[in-house]
Amino acid sequence: MALRIIAVFKLVKAMLMMLVALGAHALVSHDLSRWAHGMTGELQLQTHSHHVQLLLAKLGAMQPHSLEAISAVAFGFAVLLATEGVGLWLEKRWAEYLTIAITTALVPIELYEICRHATAMKLVVLCANAAVVGYLVVVLRRERRS
Repeated sequence: MALRIIAVFKLVKAMLMMLVALGAHALVSHDLSRWAHGMTGELQLQTHSHHVQLLLAKLGAMQPHSLEAISAVAFGFAVLLATEGVGLWLEKRWAEYLTIAITTALVPIELYEICRHATAMKLVVLCANAAVVGYLVVVLRRERRS
């Protein structure tokens, strides 16, 4: 049952990464600054807010090749997450090892991000990933003994 929950977690993350990939790809040919300003109106954001101004400045400075890179990396990550999710759903041992390796490899990045600017969401993601790795290690050790 827990493997299925982890598989669904991975597949949801894969879908979200695919949306990021498709969104970044769709914006490559747009004037990002104009698009962002239009979205602030659509979303009824306070354009005088410091955070909105910072976001608008960053989006305005972004080049098309950066969006292409974001799209490519997000797509690759989505494929990897989907592979993990499907493998775990099918209860494949290779998927358990793959999930442990990839999830553990991302922990230093997550810790760095938390040290830079801690948020509740970052802490939740780190804890969820640690729980996934811990569970899979226990399952694999138990299976190895039997």
